[in-house]
Amino acid sequence: MLEQQLRAPHPLPVIDTEAVHGPNRGVARRFVRTRLANPAKCDRFHRRRARAGRERHLQMPSLQDAHIEHAKFQEENLEAFHVATTQVTLARDSRFLSHSISTGARLARHNINLVMTGQGVDCVMNGLYAFGGKQLVDHHTVADHAQPHCGSHEYYHGILGGSSRGVFNGKIFVRKDAQKTDAKQTSRNLLLTDTATVNAKPQLEILADDVKCTHGATVGQMNDEALFYCRTRGIGEVDARRLLTHAFASEIVNRITVEPVREHLEQVLWARLEELIEKK
Repeated sequence: MLEQQLRAPHPLPVIDTEAVHGPNRGVARRFVRTRLANPAKCDRFHRRRARAGRERHLQMPSLQDAHIEHAKFQEENLEAFHVATTQVTLARDSRFLSHSISTGARLARHNINLVMTGQGVDCVMNGLYAFGGKQLVDHHTVADHAQPHCGSHEYYHGILGGSSRGVFNGKIFVRKDAQKTDAKQTSRNLLLTDTATVNAKPQLEILADDVKCTHGATVGQMNDEALFYCRTRGIGEVDARRLLTHAFASEIVNRITVEPVREHLEQVLWARLEELIEKK
């Protein structure tokens, strides 16, 4: 177990990288616990590249007024198995910004569980996965509104080619006393082939009566009208598909506020998107 306490008057970038080498069927386990002092601001970036299977648990309890931005980029070997859990407890007036980006592993699953234990909490969960071949990606999120006057917003985009499969299961839970909750959940998925599939299951469980909560999910292929518009401007079909696919992914990537992290992820992610488009 690795435990670290952070105190900082200004945003503090914390980069945590790790590589494991071994048989494809091996399993690596790591538990990380980060404690944020009062007040604190923290930017945290996880990048995962490994040939072994991986099971990871990240726990982030925050105190009052803590500001956290957490980016997790998973690009495991295509024969690896990746299972991760991010558990966040948010106290009064905390801010949490999460980015979960996944491109690797034969099977990848990420569980994100947020519990808002104080009033005035605001959290945003962004997700992007780009898979192909016979890969399987699975995202499960829970936004637990335990106190009033809190907000949570989820934006997940999926790009799938080959015979890959994506799963999104998101749940917004509003407890009885969590009045004035503002919660939104959106899952959008772009299928590059006829054999790719997505199962999306957004959920609302509301026990309070003074809330504003919405959820929705879309699954479909490239928009014919958008393609036609690009082609009337002299853009070839392949380049038009590339342009629209990159724009779809950029909606999530551009939400990362730490510029060096965003620029690095753009380079690696764009290369992966090129692979999926070429194999279409």
